Amino acid sequence: MTAAYTWARMTLSHPDLRAGVPFREAADRTHAVRVGAGVPLARGLRLDAAWAGATGVPNPLAYDDATEAATLGPYRRLDAALRYERRAGRAALSATLAAYNVLGRQNPWYREDVLALTPGRPARLVFAPVDVYDIGRTPSFEIAVRW
Repeated sequence: MTAAYTWARMTLSHPDLRAGVPFREAADRTHAVRVGAGVPLARGLRLDAAWAGATGVPNPLAYDDATEAATLGPYRRLDAALRYERRAGRAALSATLAAYNVLGRQNPWYREDVLALTPGRPARLVFAPVDVYDIGRTPSFEIAVRW
């Protein structure tokens, strides 16, 4: 089992940006936790899981819009993999079935304004805030031969 915790803060400032007032860097996640564990199930068969959690990143739209939240939602993700390995002479064979973001959580990566077309007559172009998410539930299968 492995575990890691990070506590970090990154702020930037420049006299020509936001009147010199310091602001959080776009990828700043103040607290981050990662935990991983692996369990042998049978000869050559192993189950691995990794969980990651972190505080939300700063919302850049909040600098200009007081109705926007200061940070986006927290990040939570569980990944799992089932791996079978076997030796065949000098070669090592493996097959892995994995799933990333097993719980299918929508983890906001960043938010930005995008140009959108409103429904109705007449249609209008407006800017709308849109959250961009990290990966959704993603399956993976791998077969490897190593020698």
